[in-house]
Amino acid sequence: MNRLAACGTSLGLISVLFCCTPASQTSNDSGSGDDGDSQVVARAGDMTVTTAELDAWIKEKLFEASAGTAARLYELRSRYVTELLSERLLAAEAEKRGTTPEQVIQDEVTALGPVTDQEVEDFFADIQDRVPEASLEDMKNTIRKLLEAQRKSDAIEAFRDRSNIVMVLEPPRIFVDANGPSKGSDTAKVTIVEFSDFQCPFCRRVIPTIEEVLERYPDEVRLVYRHLPLRSHSRARPAAVASVCAQEQDKFWGYHDALFANTKAFADKDLRRYAEELELNMAAFDACIADSRAADKVSKDEEDAGQAGIKSTPAFLVNGILVSGAQPAENFFVIIDAEIARAKEATGVLSPAGDRMPGT
Repeated sequence: MNRLAACGTSLGLISVLFCCTPASQTSNDSGSGDDGDSQVVARAGDMTVTTAELDAWIKEKLFEASAGTAARLYELRSRYVTELLSERLLAAEAEKRGTTPEQVIQDEVTALGPVTDQEVEDFFADIQDRVPEASLEDMKNTIRKLLEAQRKSDAIEAFRDRSNIVMVLEPPRIFVDANGPSKGSDTAKVTIVEFSDFQCPFCRRVIPTIEEVLERYPDEVRLVYRHLPLRSHSRARPAAVASVCAQEQDKFWGYHDALFANTKAFADKDLRRYAEELELNMAAFDACIADSRAADKVSKDEEDAGQAGIKSTPAFLVNGILVSGAQPAENFFVIIDAEIARAKEATGVLSPAGDRMPGT
């Protein structure tokens, strides 16, 4: 299964658990992401699945998600498309063998061999510290049934792997300007646009993850920072405005780090103190704060986020693919690797990062 599609199945839950959201939030659809009912979304050999076939198969779940975003629809489709194609492949294999799909799976399980006593003992040894009151004799039947169920899962996975399922389903992409302070190569094939809030704890938590991403892809990834101060964070907007003024003196990232290191101290005097510690020209800094241009920049970022359907922080657009919340680095790696591969396969289609995302 395509790792990018597999990654998509976990993003929704993580985004709920690890992002800051406004006090009141409603759903906003940024587009269907559907290129037509006849679009092929997965294939294995000569067998294909189209959007219409997939949606008919998951129609109840699709109805439940009808009020969601394009990203939610992609999540749902990517989660179930492999199951649908696997079901069809099993039916075709069963017909070829003159048997049933269930028997095909049973034959696959049999080929893996029975669960041995040694496997049961090894499993018990691995969990013994968590169930100190239990003995092997107490647990062996339960463990054996668990391992037999795992055999079935392994058999299905092995069948899928041999079938060479290819995911064609494309994630929806959100277009925003990539015109904020940035880190990374100006010729990077992948641009990450981050919408963040200086008072959001999850925005602070994800910083080491983003640093890990940039270290892993020094030439392939560029990070662009944009502002989305939430109304529930009373001092996030003044901090954002002050950071724009620091940016005018080429000190944005130092100011960014100072703010996230001191999230409990965002009074006006604190915002000036961080500027002084960075040795900014304070007359120019104060003039910038008093002028409307910095606030206008923050307002523009807020407006663009709203038009893109982004209402919580942190939110990342990886070449336009939405990643919500403080996701683990692996989720970024999967998307970035897929985008780099996409760029190599379609030379000239995905241009180096510019002022518009993704790749335009």
